[in-house]
Amino acid sequence: MVGILGMTQIKMTHGKARLLTCAQKPSIALLHWFWSRCKYKLPENPEMFKVYVFPRKFPTKGQPFLDIVIAACEREFNKTPPLIWKDYAGTYEDYCMWLLKWLHEHGDIVTLEIDDNYIPDV
Repeated sequence: MVGILGMTQIKMTHGKARLLTCAQKPSIALLHWFWSRCKYKLPENPEMFKVYVFPRKFPTKGQPFLDIVIAACEREFNKTPPLIWKDYAGTYEDYCMWLLKWLHEHGDIVTLEIDDNYIPDV
């Protein structure tokens, strides 16, 4: 599984719309999953050939990314992942991969393919 630039290591299908995401790092794949959870108010009568821009919520320094993802999991499944980032012994990217696998087990990520040559951050 290789992307356009030859760097894709994670490929997943997720959400009710079955969105396809290809990412090099687990944190980027998790960010795409989070963005798919954000609801947007669509225009009632859209005009043809007009560009509509919808703001995407992006976690900032004041809002730690993993806390927001865990809150989205709690909102979606009425439970939180059993392992919290503060208690996790591995790296940030390892925890993001663990969360992706947890979401896959709970059915929100329909397919999750991880490249055989995936090398987690050290």
